[in-house]
Amino acid sequence: MSIKNLKSAFFIIALALVSRNSLYAQEINYNQDNWKHLTANYLVDLNLDGNEMAGKMSIRMRRDSIIWFSISASIGIQIAKGIIREDSVFFLDLYNRQYYPQSTKDLLYDLIGVVPNVDSSIQALSFIQGVFTGSIATGGQFNYENGFGKANITYDSGSPSFPPSNFLINIEGKNPPTAISQKPKSNNGLNNIRLNAELKTVRFDAIPSYPFSVPADYERK
Repeated sequence: MSIKNLKSAFFIIALALVSRNSLYAQEINYNQDNWKHLTANYLVDLNLDGNEMAGKMSIRMRRDSIIWFSISASIGIQIAKGIIREDSVFFLDLYNRQYYPQSTKDLLYDLIGVVPNVDSSIQALSFIQGVFTGSIATGGQFNYENGFGKANITYDSGSPSFPPSNFLINIEGKNPPTAISQKPKSNNGLNNIRLNAELKTVRFDAIPSYPFSVPADYERK
């Protein structure tokens, strides 16, 4: 399985989670939670067109502001990492020493086919954070579906903790056969992806910084 496909899977997951309807919905039903900083670790199983990969994913987040993530293979080797801010997205392929930069505005344009404003960029970031914390779910269940995929969250609704215990995320997405916007898009070679994630640990202590840099010898893609 190539790391390039892993990068493509990340953007297909975003496509499955974000649609025009979610960005411009009149109301999003968040649970009452008051976290400002969050560090979480998940066991993940990723299926890319039938190719399976098991590993771990770490996420650090500042609410409504930033998402930092790292993906490691089951043998413990870090293979990819990335960062999502209000204005930019970076994905690093540590195996092939390559990086993929994109503005959040351009990414959202590719996903929803319209020019987003600042508020929609922040709302999309909050929506994705809500998926990985479970804060968009109520009563132990959340189901979401658009034209490119679907997401399902289950957890123990009687759990007093946040995020709740037995917290599982399942996301399925597909690469659209044609571009949904007028911008040219290259074929990333993936048709279907599935991500299963199980939350293992979480903490809420303040994260003073999110160090992230692209090494000088990495090739821009």
